[in-house]
Amino acid sequence: GDFSTDGMIRKCKDDMVLKIQVRKKVASPKPEEFEVIVSKKENPHLGLDVDERHHSWLLVRKIKPHGAAADWNTRNPDKQLREGDWIISVNGVSGKSAELIETCRKNAELRLGCRRSVMQQAGTANAAPSTREPTNEPAAEPQPGPLS
Repeated sequence: GDFSTDGMIRKCKDDMVLKIQVRKKVASPKPEEFEVIVSKKENPHLGLDVDERHHSWLLVRKIKPHGAAADWNTRNPDKQLREGDWIISVNGVSGKSAELIETCRKNAELRLGCRRSVMQQAGTANAAPSTREPTNEPAAEPQPGPLS
């Protein structure tokens, strides 16, 4: 039917019985935030390839099989870091991706504040990781780099 204002007014004037349907707007799901705690004391390599061109966060592009991040995933199967997750803070530091990387390199104990997209929460983690920042702003094509 005609859902314009004029169309609805005509419908109200022409019909004796009106059926009104009200739809409740459903809130969009929020990304999941979680913490990953890794120690580089036993394994000095974090073992992540990240895209740092998003300026405020690090996009996890690859988890290498023999790094500290992979060790975390093995010990915490229900809290694993996944490709496509965002690292939004490191040891409480947030703001610029360069600062996050520097904090990762300088410290042996890391608390990674992470965010997982709604699509990954829904089980589409096998899809290519989103190149969009957690705020859903358009982002440039990623260029992965190692984060040891």
